[in-house]
Amino acid sequence: MGADNYTKCPNCIRKAEEKKDVTKEIVGNDLREDYEVGFIEGDFYIFYNARCSKCGFTFKYEKKNKEEAT
Repeated sequence: MGADNYTKCPNCIRKAEEKKDVTKEIVGNDLREDYEVGFIEGDFYIFYNARCSKCGFTFKYEKKNKEEAT
C-alpha cells in the first residue's frame, strides 16, 4: 500500500512561532509525505519520506524486517 499526503511542515510552524507576528494557521500545507507499507519478497517494509516545498525540510524513514511464515 502506498499513498501521499500534504500537511503543515513542522519546521515552517516552528519558524512562524519564533516570529510571533505569524500564526501557524497561516502556514500552508507545503510538506509532501510519501509512504509505503507492505511485503516485498517476504520482507515487511515501511518507507516514509517528507519534503517541504517552502523551506526544504526533509525527513526519511525506512525499515525492513524479514518475516517468517506462521
